[in-house]
Amino acid sequence: MSYNVDYPRMSILEIIFRRSSVSIRLVLFILLLSLTLVSVSSAKEGCIKNASGEVICASPGGACIQGTYGQVMCSIPGGGIIKNRMGEILCGPGKCIMNALGEVNCSSEPDGGAAFDGLGQAVCAGGCVKGSAAYCETSRPAN
Repeated sequence: MSYNVDYPRMSILEIIFRRSSVSIRLVLFILLLSLTLVSVSSAKEGCIKNASGEVICASPGGACIQGTYGQVMCSIPGGGIIKNRMGEILCGPGKCIMNALGEVNCSSEPDGGAAFDGLGQAVCAGGCVKGSAAYCETSRPAN
């Protein structure tokens, strides 16, 4: 005698989130969020081409990102640079991170680190400052 039982088809994530405790769900959420944030930053050290084909170089110790409309912005030496959800390029004196709400926080110290604590709050070496285009260097063509 066999029983024909129809089980609802669920993805692995649905199974995990339905059958796991809140703490496991929180850890998985933070892990997925951190992987997303790591992939958001596409800053390149050295030189990149802008929309006009000009090669733009960062100062030594800096990095550059190409914006939505092809403009290139670079970080100051030891500074951070990141593109927010709106496509704005924001920089800081030190490394920058973006939270789930799209807010960019950067270390106030050159080469200073930035990370999220267990509650998802930004923690930065020397304290955090909001990322701003004012901290970015105006791109300049390579010689």
